[in-house]
Amino acid sequence: QRYDVRADRKLEPGKHLFGDRSAPEHVTPLEHQHLAAGPREIRSARQAVVSTANHDRVVLHSVVVPRSARWPRRKYTFAVPVGSAFHARTRELCESLSYRDWAGYYAVSAYETHHEHEYNALRNACGAIDISPLFKYRVSGPDATRLVNRVITRDASKMAVGQVYYTPWCDDAGKVIDDGTVTRVDEQSFRWTAADPSLRWLTRNASGLDVQVDDISEQVAALALQGPTAAALLRKVSTADLGSLRYFRATSGTIAGVPVDISRTGYTGDLGYEIWMSW
Repeated sequence: QRYDVRADRKLEPGKHLFGDRSAPEHVTPLEHQHLAAGPREIRSARQAVVSTANHDRVVLHSVVVPRSARWPRRKYTFAVPVGSAFHARTRELCESLSYRDWAGYYAVSAYETHHEHEYNALRNACGAIDISPLFKYRVSGPDATRLVNRVITRDASKMAVGQVYYTPWCDDAGKVIDDGTVTRVDEQSFRWTAADPSLRWLTRNASGLDVQVDDISEQVAALALQGPTAAALLRKVSTADLGSLRYFRATSGTIAGVPVDISRTGYTGDLGYEIWMSW
């Protein structure tokens, strides 16, 4: 039986989404012997951390299913997400137990069974989002600006220290590969974020340049604090000067004694900040 949630958050009986969901009489029910080996029949499992072609680390599990009368001996390999820097905290708050795989990390899809409270918090107050699964790179060296200019579609030579660009990057034919933010940390250093692995593309374009590209995805954790009251909350907990922080600019400070970088950026379309710290 499906139940509808009314505006006062009370349940009332509703109709089945797919009508009568009982199995037709002519369909033979599945028996256990028709299925693959269950957990009790799995006798060995191995875990390994491997490097993909893009040099991105993935946790893989190899499970060996023993030979049986119906099934030959086979080895199945599948990727398993891992927890981010904030997983221990978010796990306690995730009442829905609804997670998704984001770049190899467990990410909460919705903390409650419905996203309504989270949406209203972001639009009327503020909410925190764990964005640690983003791919993060550090581009540094005398030719760092030349590499950034070679890859993105904006002029990196005009970037001031502490400025953030939101930009796409394209292939040789002008087709967009991905988009993300590029922050100028100092004169010869940039922090680069991406939704998809970009290390191979960056190192390929760094050929002939005096520049170093480091994957810092597992060294830097990040939280997005988004919503109209985000600034008021950050002022109470951080030492950063937020009053003079302009849109798409970054500054530094501490939160509870932890050094952090704070950028006035985000993807919610509202006032927001992203907080970067060592993992």
